[in-house]
Amino acid sequence: MKKYIVFIISFSLLYIIFDLTSGFIITMNHQPDFTVNTSPASTENFGQASLMTFLIALLSAFLAYIFLQVLEKRLS
Repeated sequence: MKKYIVFIISFSLLYIIFDLTSGFIITMNHQPDFTVNTSPASTENFGQASLMTFLIALLSAFLAYIFLQVLEKRLS
């Protein structure tokens, strides 16, 4: 049970760190378009899943698993 708790905590922390970091990088690289448009935007992309979210979760899970294995070896 202790292994699962360590995995969940490390996964959650890594996911939050990677998500905030990728959001920061994406925001820094964003170039806003300041052109004047009188018509409302016809395409909105709310709620669509992206590949970046999946990759962040996959990387977080992988690193949490590696962290758990290293921690387990050190305690044994």
